[in-house]
Amino acid sequence: MVARIGAACLSYTGTDCRMCGDHCDHAAIRFRPLGRGRWLPIIEEGGCTGCGDCATVCPVKAVTMEVATA
Repeated sequence: MVARIGAACLSYTGTDCRMCGDHCDHAAIRFRPLGRGRWLPIIEEGGCTGCGDCATVCPVKAVTMEVATA
């Protein structure tokens, strides 16, 4: 399993939310600035263990766990 971040992510809309990254013990989620207060969450798939901690804390359920493709 790997995490995927959907379009409902608050960071895309300019709301300062990085809860998924804060709860990722493996630092597999980072944020790249897009400008105007918006951030692009990026999942380092090689670092994602599929634990689901990021998905459980997302306030808008934008993070989902999916089967990893090879």
